[in-house]
Amino acid sequence: MLRNKLKSLWKKYRLAVSIGITLFSICYNHFWFELSADPAPILPDLNKMQEQTMDMISRMNELLMSLATAIFGIVGFLIVEKFGSITKLSKNALYFSITALCCATISIDFGYIYMQTWVEQLSENIFQPFDGSLIIPRKLQFLSFIASLIFLGLFITTNLNESKN
Repeated sequence: MLRNKLKSLWKKYRLAVSIGITLFSICYNHFWFELSADPAPILPDLNKMQEQTMDMISRMNELLMSLATAIFGIVGFLIVEKFGSITKLSKNALYFSITALCCATISIDFGYIYMQTWVEQLSENIFQPFDGSLIIPRKLQFLSFIASLIFLGLFITTNLNESKN
């Protein structure tokens, strides 16, 4: 009885939960997620290896942000191409598409936080690429991107199953 009631509540409010989690995580990232770098020696200049490391890390971040942005295009293309309108989507397809977009948004936001932390560290003449204030946003950016890929895959398979029927 309780299980069925919880199941029906989940089906009814899962879109609101996905969007709410996205909005909460973005607000949390920008207003309360304040990690400061551990004490480190101040560097007057970066050496060649440090510059290459910084360049490589920023390119990886840009790649993840670009791929997360591409998910918006993929979902939009599939909705317009297959259904012509978002109102014609089934509830499962709508849930998977919006959740994929929410996870991609969170991934982009963590990428922004990551680059912002890099700039803050370098402006204080600190170079610590493996500091907790950089590792946490980098890992969460990757995990939320993987989650968006999973929900994108579920959205695509839902579309394929609906087209067979």
